[in-house]
Amino acid sequence: MPSERVIEEACKTLVARDPKVSPLTQSALVHMFKAYADVTPSVAAVLRNVLLHHFPASPIYHDHYAFRTFGVPGLGISSLSEVLLPLGYTQRQDTFAFPNKKLLATWFGPRDPALYDTLPRIFMSEIEVHKLSEPAQQVIARYTSHLSGGVPGSTAGVMSPTHTLSALLTRSLPWDTPSLHDYELLLKESEYAAWVLAHGYALNHTALATHRLAGLPDESHGGTGSTGVRYFTELVKAAGMPINEDGGLVKVSPDGLLLQSSTCSDMVHYTFAGGQVRPIAGAYIEFVERRVLPQFTGQVPAGSHASEAQRRDGFEVASADKIFQSTNIRLG
Repeated sequence: MPSERVIEEACKTLVARDPKVSPLTQSALVHMFKAYADVTPSVAAVLRNVLLHHFPASPIYHDHYAFRTFGVPGLGISSLSEVLLPLGYTQRQDTFAFPNKKLLATWFGPRDPALYDTLPRIFMSEIEVHKLSEPAQQVIARYTSHLSGGVPGSTAGVMSPTHTLSALLTRSLPWDTPSLHDYELLLKESEYAAWVLAHGYALNHTALATHRLAGLPDESHGGTGSTGVRYFTELVKAAGMPINEDGGLVKVSPDGLLLQSSTCSDMVHYTFAGGQVRPIAGAYIEFVERRVLPQFTGQVPAGSHASEAQRRDGFEVASADKIFQSTNIRLG
């Protein structure tokens, strides 16, 4: 099946008619996914060689989208939230800190809890630029200071939600194309910062909800074989795609109810400001299994799937810390 048709299959659940979901929200999610899939060959490979090959009758659901940004005036999580709130999302109370990576993160979910079965969660993170070295801060400031008028506390020149949405939809940089020198300077200190400098607001990864795949063995099957996301990840690995095994093939939350894995990022040939072309880390794809919460065990009718409201929600710091490593080229 051609890649275009494979990607269309993955978008069907995003555009399913629902009177509670704005067509504009659906269109934005689809455009983000297609722009990401166009430059991430592993997405079509997973869809074609694993999902459509082993689970041809199953709908494809997206657990979450993930974005990265710089924590500076005019950018940061707040700039992304200004786009998501009008699209029907609301920020959840969870906040996560990753001290070793100098990152902060949070996530957004549909304002209407009933839409968790329809819309993906949105995971957002930002790097605490003020905690980086002075040379790294100066590099980032050269590219981003115009977005806050170059004056601390100023709102002049701050990207409007329209500009932010445009960057999300098109993967266009909101600043000048970086030089190889600046990229490599950041890369030595923070892989995350270098990624953002090169890719801006581009969708970093999407995550497939493996617990919603029809025909995927789960923990209720018993036996000794692999189940759930572990079984799915082994299929991905057998198809020849590199897996991020930092922290194990599958990252498991302390309560055992949230299981995650991911590929290593695709490498993209990036043209820097001076015309140099180098392979750098691009995007990747994640796989998630959210198990049924204890209070709902035994309440799901045989032969049916539990709703998202009956499953483990949110994210886990330790697991997310390892998933961030998917764009670390040293893993590949």
